[in-house]
Amino acid sequence: MKNFNTEKAINGSYFEAWIDGTFLDELSEFKADIAETVIEIKQCSGHLTDGEKNGGYAISGSFKFTKGSSALTNLIVGNLKAGNGTVIDIITNTGDTAAYGQERKLYKDCRLKGITLDNASSGAIFEQEISFTAKDVEILDSIDEME
Repeated sequence: MKNFNTEKAINGSYFEAWIDGTFLDELSEFKADIAETVIEIKQCSGHLTDGEKNGGYAISGSFKFTKGSSALTNLIVGNLKAGNGTVIDIITNTGDTAAYGQERKLYKDCRLKGITLDNASSGAIFEQEISFTAKDVEILDSIDEME
């Protein structure tokens, strides 16, 4: 990455997310990770350590938002109490127009694992956090190499 212009660094304040097509304006943090899953390979013949083989990948993450309504709480709690999970799609966008470009991703079939029900402190803004796993991720737009 030669000739990196620091003015083109992506500012997270411009990050955007949509849940099933609905813009999440109250978003304050978003994090998603992808990691290799491995299968342990047992070996005899004098090997004292196990080998590993790629077994696929796993996607997980979480996001925080300022509580302004009960919509996501009602959705998740209602589904869980009915014996169902909550599965959504999430689209994200880096959003910083001063950067070298925009990076958009589609996180497919995100299973919402839980939500913070209450997290109140005197004088503080009420935030909720949702953790999720995703079946797949598709990079819709990527940032080309720096000019």
